[in-house]
Amino acid sequence: MRTSDSGAEVAVSFARAEVVPQLVDPNPSVEILFYIFDNHGAAVRFKGKRVNFSGAGRVNTGYLTLNEPFDLPKGKYTAKVLLRISGTRSMGFVRRDFAVE
Repeated sequence: MRTSDSGAEVAVSFARAEVVPQLVDPNPSVEILFYIFDNHGAAVRFKGKRVNFSGAGRVNTGYLTLNEPFDLPKGKYTAKVLLRISGTRSMGFVRRDFAVE
């Protein structure tokens, strides 16, 4: 997580070895949902990303990191990121509090 006067950049990283063996769809992908909540618990920003794992993308080693910028005014926030593996019930979740000053 990096913050600046104009907002924050939320970074999420996951181990390919945890995800790739679970890819069962003919067009395998992972959906990553970024939610930003204010200090009152209200959702103030949302972004979704889909990462496809076809061909060489099915490498089973290393990490995949996504950086997503959010334009936010000064304040306290909570970032919640959900990872869903297509064709499965598998999900991952992370939460982090931060402030834009």
